[in-house]
Amino acid sequence: MSFFNVSTTKTTVDVLQACVPEVIISKEALIKMKLFIQGCNEEIGWLGTATRDNGMFTIHDVFLLEQEVHGATAELTTDGISKLLYEELATKENYDFILENMKVWGHSHNVMPVYPSAQ
Repeated sequence: MSFFNVSTTKTTVDVLQACVPEVIISKEALIKMKLFIQGCNEEIGWLGTATRDNGMFTIHDVFLLEQEVHGATAELTTDGISKLLYEELATKENYDFILENMKVWGHSHNVMPVYPSAQ
């Protein structure tokens, strides 16, 4: 006697094209991200500004901050975030835009493959 019914239904996953976001990265932001990664032989993280218009996301700029980096993790610290937001960026002309649109948190995976990160 079986206590469990075994399902014979095959599970499938379909990606709905309407759910796939379109992301544009500015040339300046892309260059900075590449430099961050090339300059660090461990995982490294950054924050950045982004806006959304009609379902399309645009990453405008990214910023490197003090953090703890390791082979498989990059930990942004509250001190590093505070220093970036309230000291280093506070003198920029577009400071209000930066604060309102600081919506990006990116990080490298160093030499590991690309996959959704638990970080």
